[in-house]
Amino acid sequence: RERRATAPPHAARAPWLAVSGRARRLSRSGLTRASSTTMPYGHPRYQEPPVDPLTQLRSLIIHFGETGGPPEEIRNLSSTLKNEFHHNEYSKQICDVLVECAANMPSKSALYGTVIGLLNVECYESIGDLVAQVHRSLENAIATGEQLQMRLLTRFLAVLVNNSVLLPSSLLSCYSTLVGAAKRALEEGTEKARKFGETLLHCVLGSMTWIGGELAESLVAELEEVLQRVEVPDSATAGHSVLALDSAPPSFLGSMKAELLNLVKAFKDDGVAWEIPCIPVTHLTFEATLALAKQHPFPEVHVEPPYERTGADEVKVKEFSYTQVIILVPNMTGSKQIVPIDRLLLVELFVDITEAYNGARKDCYNELSSIVIENTPRIFLLAETLFLQMLYLPTPPNLQVAYAVLFVDLCKGVGGFPRALHQNCTALCQALDAMDIECQDRLVDWLGHHISSLGFGWVWEDYNDLPEAATEHKLRIFVQDLLERLMRLSYFDKVEQEVPAELGPLMPAAPSPTFKFGGGQSGEGDTSEFVQELIRLVKSKALWSSVKEFIDTKVTASMSNKEA
Repeated sequence: RERRATAPPHAARAPWLAVSGRARRLSRSGLTRASSTTMPYGHPRYQEPPVDPLTQLRSLIIHFGETGGPPEEIRNLSSTLKNEFHHNEYSKQICDVLVECAANMPSKSALYGTVIGLLNVECYESIGDLVAQVHRSLENAIATGEQLQMRLLTRFLAVLVNNSVLLPSSLLSCYSTLVGAAKRALEEGTEKARKFGETLLHCVLGSMTWIGGELAESLVAELEEVLQRVEVPDSATAGHSVLALDSAPPSFLGSMKAELLNLVKAFKDDGVAWEIPCIPVTHLTFEATLALAKQHPFPEVHVEPPYERTGADEVKVKEFSYTQVIILVPNMTGSKQIVPIDRLLLVELFVDITEAYNGARKDCYNELSSIVIENTPRIFLLAETLFLQMLYLPTPPNLQVAYAVLFVDLCKGVGGFPRALHQNCTALCQALDAMDIECQDRLVDWLGHHISSLGFGWVWEDYNDLPEAATEHKLRIFVQDLLERLMRLSYFDKVEQEVPAELGPLMPAAPSPTFKFGGGQSGEGDTSEFVQELIRLVKSKALWSSVKEFIDTKVTASMSNKEA
């Protein structure tokens, strides 16, 4: 009887083993049978639930290329997807995932394009469905005003032409349609129409850089004609600028058009090959295989301007958040270190990654670091781009704390980035006189967060002469605000210990509490003396009658004075 009432000793370690006698009898009789997949984790009979094959394929496609996308990895993925296309079980789902990845992972679009090109050799009809999906996605992005999706999808069209999936002539026709729609939007003159028109021009110019070499070999006249039709408006350089320079910096779109015309001219006149260093050319490894594929025509794109929607369907049209080409450290990111067209495309890629991976901190860091690793000019360009993004007016594309955290991660993980960050920050501090006041506030907020996150390490010696500067000196005010923010993020004694003594005059006043009833500083007449006497009676353990008599006497006297 005692053994039955007591749970087995192993029940405390494994509660699922403490099974009632009735359940045991039912199990033996076959009325109930425990499933190994429903057993709790840790049970000897526990088994992992079966994984959906479609989930495995989706994970395989999404994580493809994280190691750089070597040729063997491209062949393996294309072989796996080819088998699925032949079975025709998940063809539509695979096409949806491939298009989704191409439209949301800017740095891997060339790899996905090569995989699709290899699949097109033996799965022509299935890839035709994928091309139709790209067409629908592009039209939907245009109708909803998603400028990032519009640019990434038009760029992906150029990648598909490079991999012998689309006909070059059909892509030129698409460019012509987009340029015509941009011209009509810019002629309307409204702010929303201007942003939409400039976005369409950016889609065309950004995509041409990826496909220009292919088009120049066969359709150079048509390519030059479309380029000549692109008219970059003066509004592309208008608006708020981070720095109010004496001469307005060139616009991003105008610079890209000029560089494309230079490439076309060099190819026509001198036979110079169309080569842009930062554009991956993974398709050249499989050039012989891709040449066997039959190319698809791309359907005509219907452009539905999103700014014409009203009421509940109204769409807010965004614009590219890098409208002006500003060089902060010319000796590291100037034309002598980075080819101008390469610089424009790298800036565009950095901006696309920070916007596409907004909120995904680790993924954003991994993508950016893989592009700039062991390349000093690119590291400086990345720091410059992130600063200009963070200071973009009127509002940055991401939260300011997202840039602050990304700066910290890059300083810890990318060699040479702290030096690049310091030189870009110094250049911005030297240009405070030309900087908008809102940008100054953002910069000092970021710097306070950054210094406090990295153990208060900073080159304070560069500012030792600021206490002797005029009180209205911009840099002196900037450092005073910085020290105040550091004190809020830490405490006065810590900041005073880390900052050199020469900057002592710029330190904020040491915070000290002000007690209402302490030391006769209240200014409330006899209130402070009354409280101090009451505290003395309590500490001396006076009798309750003495305390009550003291309170009654003081309160009665106070009320009498107020009535009088």
